[in-house]
Amino acid sequence: MKRLVTAALAAALLSASAPLSRAEANTSWEAVQDVMQKMQGLILTPAMCADATGILTPTIMDLDPTDAVVGVETSRMEGTEEVVALNTDLLFAFASSELSAKAEGQIGEIAKTLPKDTAIRVEGHTDSIGSNESNMTLSKARAKAVAIALGKARPDLKLKVKGYGETKPVAENETASGDDNPGGRAKNRRVELRFAR
Repeated sequence: MKRLVTAALAAALLSASAPLSRAEANTSWEAVQDVMQKMQGLILTPAMCADATGILTPTIMDLDPTDAVVGVETSRMEGTEEVVALNTDLLFAFASSELSAKAEGQIGEIAKTLPKDTAIRVEGHTDSIGSNESNMTLSKARAKAVAIALGKARPDLKLKVKGYGETKPVAENETASGDDNPGGRAKNRRVELRFAR
């Protein structure tokens, strides 16, 4: 385990007048993300930036560095298929399927690296928080939003969209003892681009 500084301290570093209220933290969310990426690449949600009182305070907690999600995308091979996993925490606000202009630009950059005239399955996934129905709806809506952005950047791609909700996790949502596993849940929140190589 490695001790890493949480978002609360990152937000405090952004502002000369800490602590910040929850509203101020949400307003400065992109700046917090940038600071956190520079600080070990941790990806955090706005809700993680404020404690129970709604005021940000510097805290330190034990995190497993392998749980950190770094960058917008990761790539791996599964047989003859390449899988590009997009980190939805960086692309979408909590429980939203709307891409920011910055996120659309990032997807456009990723689109440039994809093979010409390729058939790509765009598959959305969520963690286990929320109902099965809402997770299925959210995963499909996020996959569709990514497919639309890919199509704008690369009209030659043949895109097929599917949402899986929480049915295909790549990490455990809970620990063996039944406790919440935030690092595992973060890895499960993704949109995957799958295509033959």
